[in-house]
Parts: sequence; structure tokens; C-alpha cells
Amino acid sequence: KQGGERRALHETPSVERFLKDCIAAQLGSAQLKSMRAIAELDSCSDELFFAIEPSVSESGMPPSEAADRGLPLKPVPGRGRWYRLNPLLQAWLQTPVMGGYITRMLMASRWFEQRQQFPEALKYAVLAGDSDEVVRIASESTEALLLGQDTASLLSLRKNLPAELL
Repeated sequence: KQGGERRALHETPSVERFLKDCIAAQLGSAQLKSMRAIAELDSCSDELFFAIEPSVSESGMPPSEAADRGLPLKPVPGRGRWYRLNPLLQAWLQTPVMGGYITRMLMASRWFEQRQQFPEALKYAVLAGDSDEVVRIASESTEALLLGQDTASLLSLRKNLPAELL
């Protein structure tokens, strides 16, 4: 607490200073932008990173390279070469929102949809705020999931739908 005002942990001056000194100071501008783009996603693989990278403007650093450099990314168990950022660092890197966010969320949505990972595709379309895309993915993927009798994905898909679209 400072002056009666509550702050998120990643916004406290000492934590910000620590993250700037220990993480941001060792990265170049393009690498920091890469880390900020990775932070926008729940988890990220190099392949997904390269799919959204054009919206970051500069060629940067994929998650596997960041992990190899000792940055706080952990492999996601059971998902091969997928990585998840430390939650504190992720929250700090997400503030403020980086330009091109909506474009990156739509690119991620399309990337997941191409791989028939419909719940993730839907989640990123929702994050992009594109209702038309959300409805399109939900209607097209529901049929595919019903035909494949994939009830777990159907339930996950429903969970990701905004209440106003149900």
C-alpha cells in the first residue's frame, strides 16, 4: 500500500525496478518487444511466435531462445517445445498493452484454427474483440467437433464463448 492506494504486485516500484534491472536491461529493443508479444499469449511455441512476429515489426527472439538464455520461461508439461512465462514477469510485460495487440490476437486465433485447435482459436478471437470471428469459429468448429465426437473440446469451446454470444 502506498498513500492508501493498492497496486498490483508487478506495479510496485521495487518489483518494477527489479524486473527492469534483471530482465529488461539485458535485452535489446527487438528482444524486449518479442518478450512482450510472448507475454500476451498463455503459452507460446517458436512456430506460433514466428506466425505473429510480423506484427511486432522487428525480428526478435523466439521463446526457445529466450529460455536458452535463462529468461524465466518454463516448458509447458506434455506440450513439446511450448513455453509459459513467469506470471509476475508476464503481467509486467503486458503493461501497457503493446500496439498491434488485436492484430496479434487474430493472427494467433487463425494459427490455432488452422491446426484445428478450436478452443484456443476461439479464445484469441475473443481477446481480439472480433465478435464476427468468434461466431464464425464457434459455428464452423462446432460441426467439426460434433462429427469427431470431441465433447471435451466442445465443452472447452463453450467455456470460451462470451456470455452475450451464448
